[in-house]
Amino acid sequence: MNKEKLKGLLADLLPQPVTSGKEIIAGDPPEVAVKLSDAGIIIAPYRAGWVSPYELKTIVSNADLVAWNDLPGTTKQLKAFLSLRIDAARKSRKATFKNCTLCYKTTHPEWMHDESICQTCAEKQGVVY
Repeated sequence: MNKEKLKGLLADLLPQPVTSGKEIIAGDPPEVAVKLSDAGIIIAPYRAGWVSPYELKTIVSNADLVAWNDLPGTTKQLKAFLSLRIDAARKSRKATFKNCTLCYKTTHPEWMHDESICQTCAEKQGVVY
């Protein structure tokens, strides 16, 4: 299967919105990261790290790489395989979300000021980023 056809399958299966760049990022907040390379495909829970107070960088681990030759042969099998991988990545990602103890909103970990307070509430408490 070529990469363009695979991207079409992924677009149907990934949570919306989907943004494409170096990696395909899906969900709001981001839940799944997909990377297509010459070696294969990576479908992983979205992870990111702050490289500066204003710049968040996506982290995609090669540990989740599936070689092109290891992908199922039929479109139906491939769609089922991708679905399982995407669902597992979403479940793993959502397990990292935390509840802010001040506003009680469930927040993704990159938006937490510390283990208990989100950045929005931290700013209201006087923190400057």
